[in-house]
Amino acid sequence: MTEQKRSDLEHQLVAAGYDGLFLYGERSRADALWARGGNQPALEGIIADATTSLQTKFLAAELLRAKGVRLSSAAAPVCAEAYAAALASTSETSGNPWRLNGNVWGFVQHADDPGVLGRVLIGLGRVAVPHLVKLLSDDGAIIFEGSREATTGNKLQLRVKDFAAYYLSQIEGIAVPLREAHAERDAEIEKLKQAVARRP
Repeated sequence: MTEQKRSDLEHQLVAAGYDGLFLYGERSRADALWARGGNQPALEGIIADATTSLQTKFLAAELLRAKGVRLSSAAAPVCAEAYAAALASTSETSGNPWRLNGNVWGFVQHADDPGVLGRVLIGLGRVAVPHLVKLLSDDGAIIFEGSREATTGNKLQLRVKDFAAYYLSQIEGIAVPLREAHAERDAEIEKLKQAVARRP
């Protein structure tokens, strides 16, 4: 694929967004941009290219994952950074420019549910730790959509730091209770920070 065509693919990924790729049923763009596997090398190239945005890398990685492609271990560090950036972008504080919602990140400690994207972060293992640690200070609220999901998720008043803490707890094997009050949660998150900092 020429550089021009790959650049076109990058623009199409961002224009579609996560919702346009996966959440619009028959109108979803994933199959068209996958092109029966014809775009796999270009999608892998987007992830490997240092000049492409984290948003584009995230969308390319999600499209490959949705199509059953296992990325190389060399792609894990950049994917960890891209998925962590996706989590940070989901908050109301950031304006949610990547058009995600709490549903894809799960109900965390409340239901021991990491969500479809949280599972990816956890699966990346320790390469995700430094990126998640940076998010332990992010108070941005994350909103759920739908009916039952929105009622349950929004009642919890989950923030970026709550999701990051849960994913870290799963990677590091450190329990982090989800307290009702934010101040109590923040105290538990501070304990987590200190515990992770002591790890080699």
